[in-house]
Amino acid sequence: MSIWTIKGLRRILLASAIATVPFVAGCGSDSDSAADGFDQDRWCATAKQVDDRFTSVDNSDDEFSVKQAGYEEIGGLLDRLIDNIDQVDASSRTEVEAAIERAHELTDTFVAASDEAEAGEKLETFFSEGESVASPAAAKWILDTCGVDIDG
Repeated sequence: MSIWTIKGLRRILLASAIATVPFVAGCGSDSDSAADGFDQDRWCATAKQVDDRFTSVDNSDDEFSVKQAGYEEIGGLLDRLIDNIDQVDASSRTEVEAAIERAHELTDTFVAASDEAEAGEKLETFFSEGESVASPAAAKWILDTCGVDIDG
């Protein structure tokens, strides 16, 4: 079972989340993250890494435990995006942050499962709630700013 096949997860993940994924110029140049060298380009590069890792882990034939480790790694990348959310344009920040947090819920669900069947059941429940991972506004901002198509 693939995490992406459950109700089109791939289309709604960040992030790429998720996972995600770099951003708009002029967003808080006085921020701590900018001082640490984590600028919008680096944020977007991390988002791209999230998206690439989701694709790689999801499409692998690896054992469940190996996939869990991959999703745990993605969770760490999502944490980095959240820690540097100030790199996202203020007008889109809330939507993008919500998408990253939702993608993190997915990775956490997979990592916490005892086996792939349990992961599938939990993810079915996750998606039966009817809430998508990324709003159209978050997906558009990430695509327009970072060139990462989390809906693709």
